[in-house]
Amino acid sequence: MVEYLTDTGVQRARERLDWFAAILTAAAELRNDSNYEALLIAHEYEHITMTSAFESLAKSMSAAVDSNLSFVMEAFTCFLRADPDLEADRAGYFAFVHDYLTRRLVPAVHRKLGGFDDLKEKLLEIVARIDLPGTGGDYHRLEDAASLDIFGGKARLMGVFQGRIEELRRATRDLELSGTSVTTMHPQGQIPS
Repeated sequence: MVEYLTDTGVQRARERLDWFAAILTAAAELRNDSNYEALLIAHEYEHITMTSAFESLAKSMSAAVDSNLSFVMEAFTCFLRADPDLEADRAGYFAFVHDYLTRRLVPAVHRKLGGFDDLKEKLLEIVARIDLPGTGGDYHRLEDAASLDIFGGKARLMGVFQGRIEELRRATRDLELSGTSVTTMHPQGQIPS
């Protein structure tokens, strides 16, 4: 991995990857501790022990992200710019990443950051640092591959969900066409409480 990162242009790859690995190793154990019981404790307001522990966890995770963000961004950008497997459609990959960042990710995260303008600004700065040339490439093939190959199971679940919505819509429409309402279907003419 160090050789690959170095070959694609990541500076001080070994040192930065070692640091990143140490953080991930420590964070993985904490992730494993986030079981159902820990989540119950976390949601208890002002717990005598766990509230301060979770505050410390949040601060430490934030510091971990801040200390590794430039490495992750550089590795990703170098991958896009220099990975030999992307050569045949590099313009498509650039366009794919650019559009997903600017049209999907940023707007979705912005909606969740209402009242946190400093975090919105930081997100925009991070996205701007992923400096990609030209965005005019066609990425439909990549989008189809990602949707079907990587998220095929998710796509099937969405299809089943949409099918169930259609069944409900038809049942509701059929009920309306028959002139029957929910209140007339109940023997007392009212919906039970």
